[in-house]
Amino acid sequence: MGKQFASRPTPDNRRRAAAAYEKALQLDPQFAPAWAGLAGVTFALSLYVETATAVSEGYQRAMAAAEKAVALDPELADGYAVRGSLRIDKADWAGARADVERALALNPGSAGLHLSYAWIILLPLGRLPEAIREAQKATDLDPLSAGAWSSLGTLYMLSGQPGPAQAALERSLRIFPEQNVPAAMALSATLLFQKKPSETLAMAEQIAFEPMRLSMKALALHDLGRKVKAAGWSTSSSRATRTRARSTSPRPMPGSASPTSPSSGWTASTPGTVRDWRPSSRSTRSFAACTPTRASPLSSRR
Repeated sequence: MGKQFASRPTPDNRRRAAAAYEKALQLDPQFAPAWAGLAGVTFALSLYVETATAVSEGYQRAMAAAEKAVALDPELADGYAVRGSLRIDKADWAGARADVERALALNPGSAGLHLSYAWIILLPLGRLPEAIREAQKATDLDPLSAGAWSSLGTLYMLSGQPGPAQAALERSLRIFPEQNVPAAMALSATLLFQKKPSETLAMAEQIAFEPMRLSMKALALHDLGRKVKAAGWSTSSSRATRTRARSTSPRPMPGSASPTSPSSGWTASTPGTVRDWRPSSRSTRSFAACTPTRASPLSSRR
């Protein structure tokens, strides 16, 4: 039951999944797959908490559950996958890569693990073409996976291919219309990059993660010429992210600029706009770190 809820990742479904995994563990505390599943949804739910303390506590609970899964069953791919995702959050690149590669070796037919490899390993290294190929493998393995199509579309978007990105993201939303963060966020950005601010504004309303929703609306309003209102949305977004950014801003790869620095944003022809968009090499890491896809490596059905 927990895996079924987790495969359709709205905040409510993730909470239901956590409750189901906890109930399974009450019945059998040695059931490693439940520990792995609990780790994944606990980490994903940290996207929606309000304080830095809650974020930290959620991470610690998730890592403890992941470690428990690996200890109970060293042959369980899901345990390594979720632990690798968590290690990225602490900039443990070597440990993350070892975990995800171990998971793939144990279960090469898992669409979700190919997505994890794309997002956790290849994308932070700037290997976008390889990341896209891994996401394509995931869609081949599970063509009804909303998460696989969402991931593929986001990677196309980050590589500067808005046409294929829009097609993949719209397919994701057709499979699972109720999803309200990953595909909606990436499709909003893709529409904006194609100079479709009215469509962007409508799609942004589906983004559940408030800081990203407000930021995307501000950009769309700016492109529509409504700069005063856009400034208000931008200020609200800044307030919504300030506490969280202090504790969860993504760590840069060695030798790169901080993802929150001005040099790491989207490359644009005019400062402060996204016209004639092309993603900078550092913007991919920043966007990926904000994308909930990376938080749930255990299931591709998102």
